[in-house]
Order: sequence, then structure tokens, then C-alpha cells
Amino acid sequence: MKSHQTRAVLVICCLLVMAGIALAVEDESPLPAAPDVVFAMDGPDTLRTNLALAEALMGEALGVMQAELPPPPAVVVLIPSSTEPAVRLMTTVATHQLQAAGYTVHADRAPGGTDVPVYELQYRVSNLSLAYPDNGRRFLFWQSWFDRELTFAGEMTLVKADNSEVISSRRIKRSFQDRIPAKYFDAVESPEYTFTQAEPQGGGWARRLEEIVVLGTLVALVAIYFANTE
Repeated sequence: MKSHQTRAVLVICCLLVMAGIALAVEDESPLPAAPDVVFAMDGPDTLRTNLALAEALMGEALGVMQAELPPPPAVVVLIPSSTEPAVRLMTTVATHQLQAAGYTVHADRAPGGTDVPVYELQYRVSNLSLAYPDNGRRFLFWQSWFDRELTFAGEMTLVKADNSEVISSRRIKRSFQDRIPAKYFDAVESPEYTFTQAEPQGGGWARRLEEIVVLGTLVALVAIYFANTE
């Protein structure tokens, strides 16, 4: 009897260890290449924060409109749709990106007497959302990683100021997905921007309950096996 009990305990322990190892396995496929950052970093870029990703996605979208502009010198007047935080961030990104490309940038209107072409860039942010759609756990309860997804969508219109000719009008959407280690979860968020914060989905008690049910089923099967062999 003791021999059967010992064997049962050993089998159950082995099953628990195997289940824990299986849950600890992480996807080792290469991560997708993140979009280029807009702002220069003071040091090595070791972790892309949610704010940096938002800036990068905005920069990519603005690049579509920038391609419609003539080469510098030219003046670009930025006309945002509102003063919401996401729109203000886009104004900062546009200013940096266009000035770096050699354009003169003004807000709201260009000064009089400008002898170079003047263009107005009108824009709004219709969506800037962050989600953590899934997460993984190591040995049942210790979080190992979070899937991260950031989505940007905006409407932009480029107008030639001297005759109000619409050069281009687009709705542009960009998104990025990757996976971050759990230990960096707090580090990627920026408290001053609400769109860099989100509650993780998936996992939680629902996933824990599912894991417990699976392990409980394994234990029950082992118990039934030994009960039938006595």
C-alpha cells in the first residue's frame, strides 16, 4: 500500500513539474521590428516605451503626408484639430520631424512676407489605443510576459495656402505588436499620458482556474488509475 502511495505521489509530482515547464516555455520566434523612434535618445535604446512607440507610429503616418510636400525650402503651418494630449503629442512629433527634414514650421498661421511655398497640415487623432491582449505565466502563477499592441489612426489634410488647393487628404492607420517581459511592465508606461496605460487582458483568475482544472483532472486520472490497480 505504501508503495502505491509513493508511486502516486511521484507521478503527481512529475505531472506538476511537466505542466509547470510547459507553461514556462516562451515563444522564441524573433520579435517584429519596431518602428523607428522619432526623438533622439540620450543613451542606448534598450526598451521601447509605449510613449516612444506612439511617437514612432505618428511619425510614420506623418511621413505619408511629408512625401506629398515639395523639397525644402517650404513653410508648413500645423493646424491641429484640438488640444487633446494625443493631438499635442502629434504636434510635437510633426514639428520635430519636419524641422529635421529642413522645413520651416509654424503653428496656426505663417508670418506675412514669406517668399517660399506655404502649406497647411490639418490633422486629428481619431484613435490612439494600447492593449495587452494576452500574457503568459511561468510555473502557473508567476507572470512571464505580456503581449502588447498599440494602434494609431488619424485624418490628415495637406492644403496649399495661397489658393486653398487640397494636395492630399488621407485617413492613416498604423499599429505595432510585440511581447515584453513582465519585469518591464511598469517601465514601459508613462503616468502623464493615459494612452500609454492599459489593464492586461487574458490570464488573470480565468486562466489560473483553467490551469487548476487541467492539473486537477490529471491528478484525478492518476488517482483513478491507482484505485483500479489495487
